[in-house]
Amino acid sequence: MHAAIEAGHAVAVMVSEELRTLVETQLPSSTTFLPAGPMPMVLASVAAERTAGDLMHPTVEGIGETFGGVQLDYAIDDAVLAARTWAPDVIVSDMYNTLGPYLSAVLAVPWHEFVMTVDIPEQWLRAITAAAEKRFDTAGLRIPEPTSIIDLWPNALRDKPVTTANRWPMQATAHRSADPAASTRTATREKHVLVTLGTTFPDTAALSTIADSLAEGGMHVVVTRAMMLGEDLPDSAVPGDTTTVSWVPFRPLAELLVGAVAVVTAGGAGTVLAALSQGIPLVLWPQGADQPAIAESVVRAGAGVSVTDSSRVAAAVHELLAGDDHRVAAQRLAAQISSGMGPREIVGRITMVNG
Repeated sequence: MHAAIEAGHAVAVMVSEELRTLVETQLPSSTTFLPAGPMPMVLASVAAERTAGDLMHPTVEGIGETFGGVQLDYAIDDAVLAARTWAPDVIVSDMYNTLGPYLSAVLAVPWHEFVMTVDIPEQWLRAITAAAEKRFDTAGLRIPEPTSIIDLWPNALRDKPVTTANRWPMQATAHRSADPAASTRTATREKHVLVTLGTTFPDTAALSTIADSLAEGGMHVVVTRAMMLGEDLPDSAVPGDTTTVSWVPFRPLAELLVGAVAVVTAGGAGTVLAALSQGIPLVLWPQGADQPAIAESVVRAGAGVSVTDSSRVAAAVHELLAGDDHRVAAQRLAAQISSGMGPREIVGRITMVNG
Protein backbone atom coordinates (compact mmCIF):
# COMPACT_ATOMS: atom_id res chain seq x y z
CA MET A 1 0.00 0.00 0.00
CA HIS A 2 2.84 2.40 0.81
CA ALA A 3 4.52 1.60 -2.50
CA ALA A 4 1.31 2.06 -4.48
CA ILE A 5 0.63 5.43 -2.85
CA GLU A 6 4.21 6.55 -3.46
CA ALA A 7 3.70 5.63 -7.13
CA GLY A 8 0.69 7.92 -7.31
CA HIS A 9 -2.12 5.36 -6.98
CA ALA A 10 -5.19 5.60 -4.79
CA VAL A 11 -5.41 2.74 -2.28
CA ALA A 12 -8.28 1.36 -0.21
CA VAL A 13 -8.33 -1.44 2.34
CA MET A 14 -11.41 -3.50 3.15
CA VAL A 15 -11.71 -4.94 6.66
CA SER A 16 -14.23 -5.28 9.47
CA GLU A 17 -15.56 -2.01 10.91
CA GLU A 18 -14.62 -3.20 14.41
CA LEU A 19 -10.95 -3.22 13.41
CA ARG A 20 -10.98 0.27 11.93
CA THR A 21 -9.17 2.03 14.78
CA LEU A 22 -6.43 -0.58 14.99
CA VAL A 23 -5.91 -0.87 11.24
CA GLU A 24 -5.99 2.85 10.52
CA THR A 25 -3.10 3.48 12.93
CA GLN A 26 -0.91 1.17 10.84
CA LEU A 27 -1.77 2.53 7.38
CA PRO A 28 -0.61 5.46 5.26
CA SER A 29 -2.79 8.46 6.06
CA SER A 30 -4.15 8.70 2.50
CA THR A 31 -5.52 5.13 2.54
CA THR A 32 -9.30 4.84 2.17
CA PHE A 33 -11.02 2.53 4.65
CA LEU A 34 -13.88 0.38 3.29
CA PRO A 35 -15.69 -1.35 6.18
CA ALA A 36 -17.11 -4.77 5.37
CA GLY A 37 -17.14 -8.27 6.78
CA PRO A 38 -17.22 -9.93 10.19
CA MET A 39 -14.62 -10.19 12.92
CA PRO A 40 -12.58 -13.44 13.02
CA MET A 41 -14.49 -14.78 16.02
CA VAL A 42 -17.77 -14.40 14.15
CA LEU A 43 -16.35 -16.26 11.16
CA ALA A 44 -15.23 -19.17 13.32
CA SER A 45 -18.26 -19.37 15.63
CA VAL A 46 -20.90 -19.20 12.87
CA ALA A 47 -19.03 -21.78 10.80
CA ALA A 48 -18.85 -24.06 13.85
CA GLU A 49 -22.61 -23.71 14.39
CA ARG A 50 -23.39 -24.44 10.75
CA THR A 51 -21.21 -27.55 10.66
CA ALA A 52 -21.77 -28.72 14.27
CA GLY A 53 -18.03 -28.51 14.73
CA ASP A 54 -15.53 -27.45 17.40
CA LEU A 55 -14.85 -23.70 17.42
CA MET A 56 -11.15 -24.11 18.20
CA HIS A 57 -10.58 -27.27 16.15
CA PRO A 58 -12.70 -26.98 13.01
CA THR A 59 -13.27 -29.85 10.62
CA VAL A 60 -12.40 -29.60 6.95
CA GLU A 61 -16.07 -28.80 6.34
CA GLY A 62 -15.85 -26.08 9.00
CA ILE A 63 -12.79 -24.52 7.34
CA GLY A 64 -14.60 -24.54 4.02
CA GLU A 65 -17.66 -22.88 5.54
CA THR A 66 -15.52 -20.29 7.34
CA PHE A 67 -13.73 -18.95 4.28
CA GLY A 68 -16.07 -19.97 1.48
CA GLY A 69 -19.40 -19.48 3.21
CA VAL A 70 -19.60 -17.24 6.28
CA GLN A 71 -17.00 -14.81 4.96
CA LEU A 72 -19.11 -14.13 1.89
CA ASP A 73 -22.53 -14.30 3.56
CA TYR A 74 -21.58 -11.66 6.13
CA ALA A 75 -19.64 -9.37 3.80
CA ILE A 76 -21.15 -9.34 0.32
CA ASP A 77 -23.77 -6.62 0.74
CA ASP A 78 -21.50 -4.04 2.37
CA ALA A 79 -18.50 -5.04 0.28
CA VAL A 80 -20.20 -4.80 -3.10
CA LEU A 81 -21.73 -1.42 -2.26
CA ALA A 82 -18.40 -0.04 -1.02
CA ALA A 83 -16.46 -1.47 -3.95
CA ARG A 84 -18.90 -0.15 -6.56
CA THR A 85 -18.71 3.30 -4.97
CA TRP A 86 -14.91 3.35 -4.70
CA ALA A 87 -14.48 1.63 -8.12
CA PRO A 88 -11.05 -0.05 -7.99
CA ASP A 89 -9.12 -0.85 -11.17
CA VAL A 90 -7.49 -3.89 -9.56
CA ILE A 91 -7.94 -5.99 -6.41
CA VAL A 92 -5.27 -7.67 -4.30
CA SER A 93 -6.71 -10.38 -2.07
CA ASP A 94 -5.06 -12.89 0.23
CA MET A 95 -5.17 -16.62 -0.47
CA TYR A 96 -7.90 -17.38 2.11
CA ASN A 97 -10.11 -14.41 1.21
CA THR A 98 -12.89 -15.41 -1.18
CA LEU A 99 -14.34 -11.89 -1.05
CA GLY A 100 -11.59 -10.55 -3.32
CA PRO A 101 -12.40 -12.92 -6.23
CA TYR A 102 -16.12 -12.26 -5.65
CA LEU A 103 -15.65 -8.50 -6.03
CA SER A 104 -13.42 -9.13 -9.04
CA ALA A 105 -16.24 -11.05 -10.68
CA VAL A 106 -18.91 -8.47 -9.75
CA LEU A 107 -16.89 -5.47 -10.92
CA ALA A 108 -15.20 -7.23 -13.87
CA VAL A 109 -11.74 -6.09 -12.77
CA PRO A 110 -8.62 -8.26 -12.41
CA TRP A 111 -7.43 -9.57 -9.07
CA HIS A 112 -4.04 -10.70 -7.78
CA GLU A 113 -3.69 -13.41 -5.14
CA PHE A 114 -1.47 -12.61 -2.15
CA VAL A 115 0.21 -15.71 -0.66
CA MET A 116 1.63 -15.27 2.83
CA THR A 117 1.80 -18.79 4.29
CA VAL A 118 2.17 -22.46 3.44
CA ASP A 119 0.08 -23.80 0.56
CA ILE A 120 -3.56 -24.47 1.45
CA PRO A 121 -4.01 -28.23 1.96
CA GLU A 122 -5.84 -29.73 -1.01
CA GLN A 123 -8.80 -30.92 1.05
CA TRP A 124 -9.19 -27.46 2.63
CA LEU A 125 -9.02 -25.83 -0.80
CA ARG A 126 -11.71 -28.14 -2.18
CA ALA A 127 -13.99 -27.39 0.79
CA ILE A 128 -13.48 -23.61 0.55
CA THR A 129 -14.03 -23.65 -3.22
CA ALA A 130 -17.18 -25.79 -2.92
CA ALA A 131 -18.69 -23.45 -0.32
CA ALA A 132 -17.77 -20.34 -2.31
CA GLU A 133 -19.10 -21.73 -5.58
CA LYS A 134 -22.59 -21.95 -4.07
CA ARG A 135 -22.53 -18.20 -3.40
CA PHE A 136 -21.06 -17.41 -6.82
CA ASP A 137 -23.66 -19.60 -8.53
CA THR A 138 -26.49 -17.87 -6.67
CA ALA A 139 -25.25 -14.52 -8.01
CA GLY A 140 -24.75 -15.89 -11.51
CA LEU A 141 -20.97 -15.56 -11.25
CA ARG A 142 -17.94 -17.77 -11.81
CA ILE A 143 -14.81 -17.75 -9.67
CA PRO A 144 -12.17 -15.87 -11.73
CA GLU A 145 -8.55 -16.95 -11.93
CA PRO A 146 -6.00 -14.54 -10.43
CA THR A 147 -3.85 -12.53 -12.82
CA SER A 148 -0.77 -13.22 -10.71
CA ILE A 149 0.31 -14.80 -7.45
CA ILE A 150 2.22 -12.35 -5.25
CA ASP A 151 4.14 -14.83 -3.11
CA LEU A 152 5.74 -13.98 0.23
CA TRP A 153 6.31 -17.63 1.15
CA PRO A 154 9.87 -18.62 0.10
CA ASN A 155 10.34 -21.80 -1.89
CA ALA A 156 12.91 -22.96 0.67
CA LEU A 157 9.99 -23.50 3.06
CA ARG A 158 8.00 -25.57 0.56
CA ASP A 159 8.01 -29.29 -0.15
CA LYS A 160 7.58 -28.54 -3.84
CA PRO A 161 8.98 -25.24 -5.17
CA VAL A 162 6.54 -23.13 -7.16
CA THR A 163 7.95 -21.73 -10.40
CA THR A 164 4.89 -20.82 -12.48
CA ALA A 165 5.20 -17.85 -14.83
CA ASN A 166 2.58 -15.80 -13.00
CA ARG A 167 4.24 -16.24 -9.59
CA TRP A 168 5.97 -13.10 -8.36
CA PRO A 169 8.18 -13.87 -5.33
CA MET A 170 8.08 -10.89 -2.98
CA GLN A 171 10.36 -9.86 -0.14
CA ALA A 172 8.91 -10.38 3.32
CA THR A 173 9.81 -7.79 5.94
CA ALA A 174 8.79 -7.16 9.53
CA HIS A 175 5.99 -4.62 9.81
CA ARG A 176 7.32 -1.17 10.68
CA SER A 177 5.62 1.76 12.36
CA ALA A 178 5.16 5.14 10.75
CA ASP A 179 5.87 6.61 14.19
CA PRO A 180 9.28 8.37 14.16
CA ALA A 181 9.60 7.68 17.90
CA ALA A 182 9.77 3.94 17.23
CA SER A 183 13.48 4.00 16.35
CA THR A 184 14.40 5.69 19.64
CA ARG A 185 12.07 3.41 21.58
CA THR A 186 14.07 0.33 20.54
CA ALA A 187 17.53 1.79 19.94
CA THR A 188 19.03 0.61 23.23
CA ARG A 189 17.23 -2.71 23.64
CA GLU A 190 19.55 -5.43 24.90
CA LYS A 191 19.70 -8.93 23.49
CA HIS A 192 16.57 -10.85 24.37
CA VAL A 193 14.23 -13.70 23.50
CA LEU A 194 10.91 -12.50 22.07
CA VAL A 195 7.90 -14.53 23.18
CA THR A 196 4.64 -13.98 21.32
CA LEU A 197 1.55 -16.06 20.60
CA GLY A 198 0.15 -13.52 18.15
CA THR A 199 -2.35 -10.70 18.37
CA THR A 200 -5.54 -12.52 19.31
CA PHE A 201 -6.69 -14.55 22.32
CA PRO A 202 -3.37 -14.90 24.13
CA ASP A 203 -2.79 -17.52 26.80
CA THR A 204 -1.33 -15.19 29.42
CA ALA A 205 -0.71 -17.99 31.92
CA ALA A 206 1.29 -19.99 29.38
CA LEU A 207 3.21 -16.88 28.29
CA SER A 208 4.07 -16.10 31.89
CA THR A 209 5.27 -19.65 32.55
CA ILE A 210 7.44 -19.60 29.44
CA ALA A 211 8.90 -16.18 30.27
CA ASP A 212 9.72 -17.17 33.84
CA SER A 213 11.42 -20.40 32.75
CA LEU A 214 13.57 -18.49 30.25
CA ALA A 215 14.42 -15.81 32.81
CA GLU A 216 15.49 -18.47 35.29
CA GLY A 217 17.99 -19.59 32.67
CA GLY A 218 19.56 -16.15 32.65
CA MET A 219 17.87 -14.71 29.57
CA HIS A 220 16.18 -11.35 29.15
CA VAL A 221 12.67 -11.89 27.80
CA VAL A 222 10.26 -9.60 25.96
CA VAL A 223 6.67 -10.88 25.97
CA THR A 224 3.83 -9.46 23.89
CA ARG A 225 0.65 -8.75 25.84
CA ALA A 226 -1.26 -9.31 22.59
CA MET A 227 -4.87 -8.23 22.20
CA MET A 228 -8.44 -9.25 22.73
CA LEU A 229 -10.67 -8.35 19.78
CA GLY A 230 -8.34 -5.58 18.67
CA GLU A 231 -7.91 -3.96 22.11
CA ASP A 232 -4.75 -4.09 24.22
CA LEU A 233 -5.21 -6.26 27.28
CA PRO A 234 -5.60 -4.19 30.46
CA ASP A 235 -2.69 -3.99 32.90
CA SER A 236 -4.60 -6.15 35.38
CA ALA A 237 -4.69 -9.01 32.86
CA VAL A 238 -0.91 -9.51 32.66
CA PRO A 239 1.92 -9.89 35.18
CA GLY A 240 4.12 -6.92 35.96
CA ASP A 241 7.60 -6.38 34.55
CA THR A 242 10.67 -7.68 36.34
CA THR A 243 14.35 -7.00 35.83
CA THR A 244 14.50 -9.79 33.25
CA VAL A 245 10.95 -9.98 31.82
CA SER A 246 9.25 -7.10 29.97
CA TRP A 247 5.57 -7.25 28.97
CA VAL A 248 4.80 -4.98 26.00
CA PRO A 249 1.51 -4.01 24.32
CA PHE A 250 0.98 -4.29 20.56
CA ARG A 251 3.91 -2.94 18.59
CA PRO A 252 5.02 -3.55 15.01
CA LEU A 253 7.29 -6.57 14.83
CA ALA A 254 10.20 -4.55 13.48
CA GLU A 255 10.44 -2.88 16.88
CA LEU A 256 10.10 -6.10 18.88
CA LEU A 257 12.80 -7.87 16.85
CA VAL A 258 15.50 -5.30 17.61
CA GLY A 259 18.04 -7.22 19.67
CA ALA A 260 16.15 -10.54 19.48
CA VAL A 261 18.39 -13.61 19.35
CA ALA A 262 15.45 -16.02 19.14
CA VAL A 263 11.68 -15.88 18.80
CA VAL A 264 9.22 -18.14 20.59
CA THR A 265 5.94 -18.19 18.67
CA ALA A 266 2.82 -20.20 17.94
CA GLY A 267 3.96 -20.13 14.32
CA GLY A 268 1.76 -17.55 12.67
CA ALA A 269 3.04 -16.76 9.20
CA GLY A 270 3.57 -13.05 9.87
CA THR A 271 5.78 -13.62 12.90
CA VAL A 272 7.69 -16.45 11.25
CA LEU A 273 8.42 -14.51 8.06
CA ALA A 274 9.36 -11.37 10.00
CA ALA A 275 11.88 -13.28 12.13
CA LEU A 276 13.33 -15.26 9.25
CA SER A 277 13.67 -12.14 7.10
CA GLN A 278 16.15 -10.95 9.74
CA GLY A 279 17.88 -14.32 10.13
CA ILE A 280 16.47 -14.97 13.62
CA PRO A 281 15.83 -18.64 14.49
CA LEU A 282 12.57 -19.80 16.06
CA VAL A 283 11.05 -22.05 18.68
CA LEU A 284 7.56 -22.93 17.49
CA TRP A 285 4.64 -24.06 19.66
CA PRO A 286 1.83 -24.45 17.09
CA GLN A 287 -1.75 -24.06 18.29
CA GLY A 288 -3.84 -24.74 15.19
CA ALA A 289 -4.87 -23.57 11.71
CA ASP A 290 -1.80 -23.57 9.41
CA GLN A 291 0.68 -23.30 12.31
CA PRO A 292 1.65 -27.03 12.46
CA ALA A 293 2.48 -26.99 8.75
CA ILE A 294 4.44 -23.75 9.14
CA ALA A 295 6.38 -25.22 12.08
CA GLU A 296 7.15 -28.34 10.08
CA SER A 297 8.49 -26.28 7.17
CA VAL A 298 10.75 -24.19 9.43
CA VAL A 299 12.13 -27.26 11.20
CA ARG A 300 12.71 -29.00 7.86
CA ALA A 301 14.72 -25.97 6.71
CA GLY A 302 16.81 -26.15 9.90
CA ALA A 303 15.84 -22.69 11.13
CA GLY A 304 13.89 -23.69 14.20
CA VAL A 305 12.75 -26.21 16.78
CA SER A 306 9.15 -27.28 17.31
CA VAL A 307 7.61 -28.26 20.66
CA THR A 308 4.24 -29.72 21.63
CA ASP A 309 4.09 -28.39 25.18
CA SER A 310 4.94 -25.05 26.82
CA SER A 311 7.09 -26.82 29.41
CA ARG A 312 9.54 -27.73 26.64
CA VAL A 313 10.07 -24.19 25.37
CA ALA A 314 12.97 -23.18 27.63
CA ALA A 315 14.98 -26.30 26.77
CA ALA A 316 14.24 -25.74 23.08
CA VAL A 317 15.51 -22.15 23.26
CA HIS A 318 18.74 -23.35 24.90
CA GLU A 319 19.08 -25.96 22.13
CA LEU A 320 18.49 -23.28 19.53
CA LEU A 321 21.20 -21.02 20.93
CA ALA A 322 23.72 -23.71 21.87
CA GLY A 323 25.29 -23.77 18.41
CA ASP A 324 25.27 -21.91 15.12
CA ASP A 325 23.32 -24.35 12.93
CA HIS A 326 19.85 -22.86 13.40
CA ARG A 327 21.09 -19.29 13.12
CA VAL A 328 22.99 -20.10 9.92
CA ALA A 329 19.91 -21.79 8.44
CA ALA A 330 17.78 -18.77 9.38
CA GLN A 331 20.29 -16.46 7.72
CA ARG A 332 20.23 -18.63 4.61
CA LEU A 333 16.45 -18.22 4.49
CA ALA A 334 16.83 -14.47 5.03
CA ALA A 335 19.01 -14.31 1.93
CA GLN A 336 16.39 -16.10 -0.17
CA ILE A 337 13.61 -13.89 1.19
CA SER A 338 15.58 -10.74 0.39
CA SER A 339 16.09 -11.91 -3.20
CA GLY A 340 12.39 -11.49 -3.93
CA MET A 341 10.84 -8.46 -5.58
CA GLY A 342 10.41 -5.33 -3.51
CA PRO A 343 6.96 -3.76 -3.12
CA ARG A 344 7.74 -1.05 -5.69
CA GLU A 345 8.54 -3.67 -8.31
CA ILE A 346 5.36 -5.57 -7.45
CA VAL A 347 3.28 -2.40 -7.85
CA GLY A 348 5.04 -1.71 -11.16
CA ARG A 349 4.20 -5.19 -12.44
CA ILE A 350 0.57 -4.89 -11.38
CA THR A 351 0.37 -1.56 -13.19
CA MET A 352 2.01 -2.96 -16.31
CA VAL A 353 -0.14 -6.11 -16.46
CA ASN A 354 -3.36 -4.22 -15.85
CA GLY A 355 -2.58 -1.35 -18.19
